[in-house]
Amino acid sequence: MTTATKKRVKAGNAHRADEAVDLTPALTPNLATGKSHRAEEAIAVSPVASTTHAGKGLIADEASDPSPACVQLSPPGNTYAADEAKQWSPGGVFPPSPPIASGFADDLQPKIHRLQRIIGDRMAIIRTQRRIKQAVLARINSRIGGANRELFGDEHKATREELWKQAELVYAAACGKKSKGLLPEYAPIVTEASALVLAYESALAPINQMRDDLEKEARELAVHMPGYEWWVSQDGLDALGVAIVVGNAGDVGSYRNRSCFLKRMSIAVIDGVRQGNPPKGADEEVWIHHGYKKERRAAMYTIGVALFMRQTKTVGPWRKVYDKRRKDRESRQVYGPPDKAKGRYHNDAMRYMTVKLLQRYRSEWIAQAGNRNRAYEALDLAPVCAA
Repeated sequence: MTTATKKRVKAGNAHRADEAVDLTPALTPNLATGKSHRAEEAIAVSPVASTTHAGKGLIADEASDPSPACVQLSPPGNTYAADEAKQWSPGGVFPPSPPIASGFADDLQPKIHRLQRIIGDRMAIIRTQRRIKQAVLARINSRIGGANRELFGDEHKATREELWKQAELVYAAACGKKSKGLLPEYAPIVTEASALVLAYESALAPINQMRDDLEKEARELAVHMPGYEWWVSQDGLDALGVAIVVGNAGDVGSYRNRSCFLKRMSIAVIDGVRQGNPPKGADEEVWIHHGYKKERRAAMYTIGVALFMRQTKTVGPWRKVYDKRRKDRESRQVYGPPDKAKGRYHNDAMRYMTVKLLQRYRSEWIAQAGNRNRAYEALDLAPVCAA
């Protein structure tokens, strides 16, 4: 282990056990010459790695390495991935991974690239839909008095929010949808806003159709992704979720470790804080290091909400993951008294549940695709065991 690594481990600044490794001498030349993009395929995990997050405020199970004591890294089987998938099963209630498929990478990359383009186009369409709708809502809000200058200022924030809700109800009523809660004094505005709303809906019709077509193709491509069967077996998830994850991440199995994958999805923990929430006064370099993209985080949030809502009804295993995390954080009053910080505890548990979901999906991807990294296929690796 290098001196720099020892210092980082001692300071509690390593994100996972991969950063505290002893490289196998026989394979070090290959790593140095760039023939493999990850050192993890030729490591003996150091026992000190289990304490890498000491002092960083993270709970132990986020920092622990799921690898078994003895890792056999041979291209045909990749038992590491299977063990990792087993480790990240909350309570061991999920079905085992399907058998490893041969030739998975033959036509996988073109499908991944196509999914990335589709999801990028889909996000552009969603932005367009949101902007146009926000413009219409702003006009309705102005008609009911929500844009009155007298309501500017923090002391009138609640009033402005209530008027905006009424504008949304007026919009819904103009579309012929349910508008329960609309105040009687704003009912006449529904007739006035109908022409504006109708024009908006007509303009968006071809855009909505384009989005539907893209999502249909994305679902068809998602079927070919590794780990698809496991993903759709989780109550509350569907093929579009796989498409969104792969469309944002690309080849899920090619990331150096799970921390890199989570950082790409903008839901990682960086230097002891959640990604996208650096300390106050953070400079540009800190934000660049975080690499936060709110659209990816929003996509992961929608997946987490769908999973949470569905499994709340059925009390599924992922709801139990949520409950366990929330109970742990509330018992330690991490964010203060639970009755005064319900939202923070809920968001924390939701993030944790989504992180575990993505980690498990990455394990399923690796278990099916066979290899953790494309460069790994070019190496003739002998079995490597950690004492």
